[in-house]
Amino acid sequence: MFGLESALRELTGGVGKLEILVSNHFAHYQLLTPQGTAGNLTGEEERAYARHCFSQVFGHDAEGWELRVSYERAGVPRVACAMATDFLTALSSRAEESGIKLVSVQPYLAAAFNQWRQQIDNRSLWLAVVEQGRLVLARFEEGTWRWLRSLRIGRRWMEDLPNLVMREQHLAGFDAASTGEVLVFCPEVAVLAVRHDSAFSIKQLQLPARSGFSPVTDGAFGLALVG
Repeated sequence: MFGLESALRELTGGVGKLEILVSNHFAHYQLLTPQGTAGNLTGEEERAYARHCFSQVFGHDAEGWELRVSYERAGVPRVACAMATDFLTALSSRAEESGIKLVSVQPYLAAAFNQWRQQIDNRSLWLAVVEQGRLVLARFEEGTWRWLRSLRIGRRWMEDLPNLVMREQHLAGFDAASTGEVLVFCPEVAVLAVRHDSAFSIKQLQLPARSGFSPVTDGAFGLALVG
């Protein structure tokens, strides 16, 4: 929380409302695939189903998490996001103590997806959202979520990326013919350097240049412009 408190001290007196983008290091994700009556669940039933899915993977830790489920059309997979309740409470408390109203807490994956939604459209592809030490990899089939995993990565992640995607493809049970395109969003990296001998067409997503911001030289500040 030290970084947040430092930032809030700088903002005090300058803004009245605050939106926070949360690193994927602090968010957990599950893809909720409709099964049987699960496709018709709404409200509390859907959240209970999501909590059950998180508990199956993370055990008792998930009991202290706040859950949100994405809005999708009926009958298709939905993305559930979970963050520690005490973490969210601390964010709100720090903002309130600084006299700033916290109006939004958004996970990085959601912001990145919203940023590049039009590029995904109804296509079939992989989306890789990368930050230091963390890769969130999502598969879309005709614009619908089909696979989602959050992975730890090292410094050589660009070199490893084709193998990481191929591994996830095998785990998901997708046909090798569906390799296709991988869209990579990592604003901290000016130029994506990946192997050209892989089965995938790997393309970098870059934020548009604007007054005071260059995606090449100011990538460290790119997260503030996502969403």
